[in-house]
Amino acid sequence: MTDLPADPPDPTADPQPEPEMDIHKPKPVHSWREFASEIAVIVIGICIALIGEQIIEKIHERIVAGEAREQIENELATDFAILNNRTREEPCIARRLEALDRTIAAAGTPAYVAPKWIGKPASWDNQIGRWQAASQSGRVALLPKKEQGLMSFIYSQIAALQAVQADEPTQWSQLQALQGVTHPSQGLIDAARLALIRARYDDEGIRIRINQSSHALFNELGVAHVKSPVVVPMNEFSMCWPIDLPTDEGYRRLEADD
Repeated sequence: MTDLPADPPDPTADPQPEPEMDIHKPKPVHSWREFASEIAVIVIGICIALIGEQIIEKIHERIVAGEAREQIENELATDFAILNNRTREEPCIARRLEALDRTIAAAGTPAYVAPKWIGKPASWDNQIGRWQAASQSGRVALLPKKEQGLMSFIYSQIAALQAVQADEPTQWSQLQALQGVTHPSQGLIDAARLALIRARYDDEGIRIRINQSSHALFNELGVAHVKSPVVVPMNEFSMCWPIDLPTDEGYRRLEADD
């Protein structure tokens, strides 16, 4: 049986009403208690949002501070591992200073023996880039006050140490003027005596700064020791070579080390 076509819509018929949307209209507040309740809900919601934001910010600051601490401590540990070469060289420096003191004291007497090799202390570069970057970016300020103070103290000692190391070559170059001079003039002896005093002063300043800052780093901050990327054998320190080593042989060794 064939289906009959559906009747066309009647244009004169009333249109079917569309379904109404379910809209919740705000209810009027009928009392102060209801008003206070509405305000309390809003305030609590704002407080929860602010507290959540602060918690997230604190977590972020703690992560940033941890990264800054790790970078700075790694830099300092490496600096002092390298500076350990200076500590290892110190006995040779002390012996050379004592030998030069005796040599200068004997000047003008039959006991005077001209030194053939004097040498000079090795100098070491210390890195401070990570500290500077963390300070300029404000990350250091996120660390506890005690850590900030200790780190600032250590880096100030490194800066002072570098300044002293820059002054040392001047004193030792004046002392080296005695090499091979069998009859030094009084002027040369006076200059060498003053240079020796200053060389002692520089060496003492370096030792004190290394000891104080090392104590702050490893004992107070609790940073672990690391292996130095630069380790110099004792026989390569020119201060450890004999004072009667021929001058030409000393310079030949220096060139071989370079």
